[in-house]
Amino acid sequence: MKTIGNVDVNIANLSSGDFFGEMALITGSRRVTSAIAFTDCSHHVINKEAFMSNITNNRDFVNSVLVTLARRLEETDLSFTLLL
Repeated sequence: MKTIGNVDVNIANLSSGDFFGEMALITGSRRVTSAIAFTDCSHHVINKEAFMSNITNNRDFVNSVLVTLARRLEETDLSFTLLL
């Protein structure tokens, strides 16, 4: 969720195995969105040190992050194009 003005806007729906917050870990920037669960779920929190360790030592983790970032960029590009 992202608040624009006084309105909460849904920017993504996540499923089992998905992740969020990686941009703040990668860039060091402040998180700008919130997550709200609409069903019962469990989550895992990792800090920057653990994230970077996985980036360095776990190829499957790196692949998952890269594929997800590329997919999200494609979705953003499509959304932007539809606005033009």
